[in-house]
Amino acid sequence: MALHNMANEDLLARFMERIEAGVKIEADDWMPEEYRLTLIKLISMHGMSEIMGALPEKEWVPKAPSLNRKLGIMLKCRMKWVMVSFCFELRRTC
Repeated sequence: MALHNMANEDLLARFMERIEAGVKIEADDWMPEEYRLTLIKLISMHGMSEIMGALPEKEWVPKAPSLNRKLGIMLKCRMKWVMVSFCFELRRTC
């Protein structure tokens, strides 16, 4: 049991060194469970905020004065939905 705790402490120390050095942490890298759970919550919150941002914007499509502006608004809404699907897919892999 003590050996297991030493290994976790060593992993945590290396993890913190990487964070302080500004190294990117990837989803398949080792990270403390609390950090991983917090990261999943933040990714979920970001996905939900993208959904909430796209919902009111879609109402402006019929009100846009030209086809070009309608397409611009639709593209912006589409990009938000792409970000939402990315966030939820990323959340699944964490």
